Amino acid sequence: MALSGISTFTLTRDDVIKASLRLLRELGAGAVPTIEDYLNCNQALNIVLKSWQKKSIPLWKLEEISFPLISGEREYPLGLEGGGLVTEGITIIDVGVGGTDGVYTSLVKDSFNLDVSGYVTYEISGGSLIGTMEVAISGVGYSSPNVDFTGTDLANSSIQFNLLGIYGHRPVRFRDAWIRITSTNQDTPLIQVARQDYNQFGNKFQPGLSNQYWYDPKLGTGILTIYNVPEDNLREFHGIIQTPIQDMVTSTDNFDLPQEWFQAIKWGLADELSLEYGCPPDVRGEVAAKAAKFLEDCFDFSVDEASVYFSIDPSGR
Repeated sequence: MALSGISTFTLTRDDVIKASLRLLRELGAGAVPTIEDYLNCNQALNIVLKSWQKKSIPLWKLEEISFPLISGEREYPLGLEGGGLVTEGITIIDVGVGGTDGVYTSLVKDSFNLDVSGYVTYEISGGSLIGTMEVAISGVGYSSPNVDFTGTDLANSSIQFNLLGIYGHRPVRFRDAWIRITSTNQDTPLIQVARQDYNQFGNKFQPGLSNQYWYDPKLGTGILTIYNVPEDNLREFHGIIQTPIQDMVTSTDNFDLPQEWFQAIKWGLADELSLEYGCPPDVRGEVAAKAAKFLEDCFDFSVDEASVYFSIDPSGR
């Protein structure tokens, strides 16, 4: 028996569009859709993919995020405005031999340039002995007090700024969360509460050991709120989130879904287009039934394999 030894089959955006139009008998064998067809079908395809995010949490869209908790900060932006760019003003006073006093402005990198410790790092170069350096933070996205360096050779040193939240895709929702003590890697679970529960808390700015959180997904950037407010800078927030399915943009884009979903994508797009392309009722009914069945099979397959255990909730909920 001769096997291919290959298991990397994939489809592009245009492959699925053509396959769906063939299902609807709108495209003959070897024919190519018009530019207008590609545009309309691409819009319908993204609508279908985004609607699937409401049904469940597919395993491959689960991702762990982490960022440092900052003393006194209770809200952390997660998304397009989290960890945004910020301009820092650096005032160098009494630089010593070979340097020049003055105010220097540079741009801190966004979170794509973070080092593994989760901090933004600003490199100091020049080789001179700096007597005093004051760093003033302006803008949003970072939290740090002014930093004074006295009598320190900063030629090969760096200044680190805590990042407030994270930049990237807005989490659709949270599945789990915990706090980690950075010095010992000791984890403590957090309880997710609803908006109404959080609103009923007393002093929402009370510092202490954080044990609960609530998440407001909003648009573009979600807001994660921690309770109690962190009392130090010794802990990190860790969470398992559902990330959004990526958009289909160009003709050669591959799907942000595994191979098992190609059948559901093909029939799901055909179902979305069937009425728009004026298919007969009997064709629309058959396509809709198959699309629903294939999608249900995919979500049924995308589940954890671990056992499920039931126990009493000590919180009384």
